[in-house]
Amino acid sequence: MATLRLLNKIFLFTMLIVTILSAQESNNLQRLYNQALQFERMRVYDQASAQFEILFNANPRNIAYYQGLKRNLLRLEKYEQFLQKVKQRLSVQNDVMGNADLGSAYYKLGQSEDAMYQWDLTLQKYSGNASAYIQVANLMLQEGLVDQAVKTYKLGRKNLKDESLFAVELANIFASRDQRALATREYLNYYSKNQRQIRWVEGQILSYIKSDDSLAVLAEIRNFNKSSGDTDVSMLLLHANCLKSLNRSDEALQIIQQVERLSRDGIKNNREGQYFYQFAEEAYRQGKYDIALKAFTSLQQMGPENSFMAEAILKTAYIQTKMHNYQKALKSLDAYLLRYDDRFEAVFLKAKILSDYLHKPDEAIAVFDKLYKTSRTREQKRFAAIALGESHLQKGETNRAEKWYMQALQKTEPYQTDLQNEIYYKLAEVNFINKKFAQSHSELKKIKSGTSENAGSQDYFNDALEFLFLLEDNFSDSTTTLTLFADYKKYLVQNKTVDAEKALEKIISHYPEASLAPIALLQLANLYGIEGNASKREESLRHFIANYHDSQYMDEVLFQLAGLLAAAGKKEEAIAKLNTILVDHPYSTYLEETREKLRELSPSIQ
Repeated sequence: MATLRLLNKIFLFTMLIVTILSAQESNNLQRLYNQALQFERMRVYDQASAQFEILFNANPRNIAYYQGLKRNLLRLEKYEQFLQKVKQRLSVQNDVMGNADLGSAYYKLGQSEDAMYQWDLTLQKYSGNASAYIQVANLMLQEGLVDQAVKTYKLGRKNLKDESLFAVELANIFASRDQRALATREYLNYYSKNQRQIRWVEGQILSYIKSDDSLAVLAEIRNFNKSSGDTDVSMLLLHANCLKSLNRSDEALQIIQQVERLSRDGIKNNREGQYFYQFAEEAYRQGKYDIALKAFTSLQQMGPENSFMAEAILKTAYIQTKMHNYQKALKSLDAYLLRYDDRFEAVFLKAKILSDYLHKPDEAIAVFDKLYKTSRTREQKRFAAIALGESHLQKGETNRAEKWYMQALQKTEPYQTDLQNEIYYKLAEVNFINKKFAQSHSELKKIKSGTSENAGSQDYFNDALEFLFLLEDNFSDSTTTLTLFADYKKYLVQNKTVDAEKALEKIISHYPEASLAPIALLQLANLYGIEGNASKREESLRHFIANYHDSQYMDEVLFQLAGLLAAAGKKEEAIAKLNTILVDHPYSTYLEETREKLRELSPSIQ
């Protein structure tokens, strides 16, 4: 018994020693592995390779050690050593990876026939293993053997008897080679087995739909839908979105009508008009107003019971406004207000069209005044009060405008900095138009910087700074140029364009040396641009360059003139003006736009 106990103690002690040594060895290997990775991150690839080789020799079966050694040997272009290490691994671990890498090693050494033979051997040996085809094809792609990679994937499909295998891999290859119809066929192949991935598939196809192959791509989608009986709503919507991207909106709407019919025939949890509405909303968000308008119109034709009808009519009014069809917009709003309860948004839009676009301030004031009295929330009253101030200002009733702006200020909370900034700026404008320059300056000083998440707050702060500089630079000329500039602002608000131009022209002709003169000239050029008078606008911009070449606005003037010249077909002169911005104004805020315009005019410029 004593001998047995002694043997047990010796065994336990031996096991303890082995465990300690094993733990020490494991710690040493981990330390070496971390060092190897650190060398690799530092791009000291020879040191990394040496460390990984020690690790690999210690355990050739460890994939992480093998892959690390492989990466660094290939970076160092030590292909002969790589070949030996692949063979070393195969001697202890004969698997897909090693066999595929053996072919890669041969290819790296210029032994292309041996490489192809080894890859064929690998595929024969592992013909039932999908990963073999992927690994071999990936190595072929790394060597630029694209056709061979495609053949490998197709062989895998044949041997594994599954035509949907490797669809994404093949699609990516075809897309990279601009074989977009073939890529589409494979993406749709992938979708047939992975229908939850419709958004990803659609994104891939839409990324290249605007190409020379668009007709072939559409043909692939049509064929796919036809084979499925034209009942797959997701694929029909994909087809419609492709057509919409190609500005073939009428065809797209026909497909949406088909989807709506399918919807009525049995899609659960669906509301009639849902697909028209979704299609129209997406087009509206993308700024494709003509397509959105057609879709909303089709939705309205579905009948009054449609739950999307109210939104369709209102959005139609917004679209008509953006497309400058103001009378049509008013007609839509009147139809809306007859059918539905008064809604602030609809009434407000109607009044804004009357004031801002049709320049009928009296009619607008009547609507805004009623809206202010009937509005229930402070926010709505503030919107109405600001709009009333703008309408009265348009009429030249500055005292009433100021009164309404003050009313709006009372409906604004102290923490609503962005809203307060807007109102202070408008009060400053009223005082400026009234030639109360000191009061205008005082209102502008109340505008605060960047305390609100709303980007508009910072916009008003920047505008206020510019306005302040204008006032401070021209206080000494308050009875001459500043007064004329105030008249220009007044006429502009009242939509008296001719009078506004005369006020600016008087500054330029009578006070050409005044600091306001270049600003007046730039504003005059902008007015000519709004009128569509390109020749007078060009004349004003050239006059600016000739007389105010040291102005801080010179880069803006050069950019505007270059745009005019390009539109007139004077390409060389336009390029010259843009290059002047790059050379003489390296800190211009127009630099990116200038480079983009240069690339557009001269494709050889990168």
